[in-house]
Parts: sequence; C-alpha cells; structure tokens
Amino acid sequence: VLSGVSGVGKSSITAALLPQEDIKIAEISEANEEGRHTTRTSRLYHLPQNGQLIDTPGVRGFNPLLDSNQQLSAGFREISQKAENCRFANCRHLNEPQCAVIEAVENGEIAESRYQNFLRLQAS
Repeated sequence: VLSGVSGVGKSSITAALLPQEDIKIAEISEANEEGRHTTRTSRLYHLPQNGQLIDTPGVRGFNPLLDSNQQLSAGFREISQKAENCRFANCRHLNEPQCAVIEAVENGEIAESRYQNFLRLQAS
C-alpha cells in the first residue's frame, strides 16, 4: 500500500513500477514546487513479479484489519512456516514456551527485523 498526503509521488512510483498501465500523473506545481493531487480513488494493481500494490488518494496511513494471529502470520511466510511447529496452536509468538518462531529468531533463521515488524502489526 502506498500511502501519504496528496502530491508526494505515490502515483509516480506506481507508474514507474507498472509502465504498461495508464496512470495519471500531474506535473509539479511551479508555484509551490509540490506535486498535485491526481488520484481520486484507491486502485489495486497486480505486480508482474507477484504481489499487489494499492495506490490510494491522499491517505496518511493504512492499517489492515485482521481477524486472527493466523491471518497476520500468513503475511510473513517464514513465520507462518515455523508457527506450524509451535507447542500451542494459538501461540502468539510473544513469550509462550516452545514457540518455534521465537526459537527461529534466536537461531537466526528468521530476521529480527521481520519478527519486530510482525510484532508491531500484531500490537496494532
């Protein structure tokens, strides 16, 4: 998801990533040297190397609505794979005994930065 205030270049980035798409981009204003608002609605694009990108109009932030820890884990393949080996099926990967995810982080099998990003999303 590309988010930010109007005119910061979200559509320009989208156009650079997807040159085959017809994405409207406005010129930078000479008066204030800022970008101009062009995106009117959110749009989902499918990226050629797998993945998806959502271009949004002037949104300051985005927080996905997830119903469960399992849905969040699915966005982190390495965590999802290790979670299958946790002692408890409802493990939140915080401080539970025999948590395979925490063990993988401690052993360097999962990057600490990825684990911290997972925890931040889990807390939000």
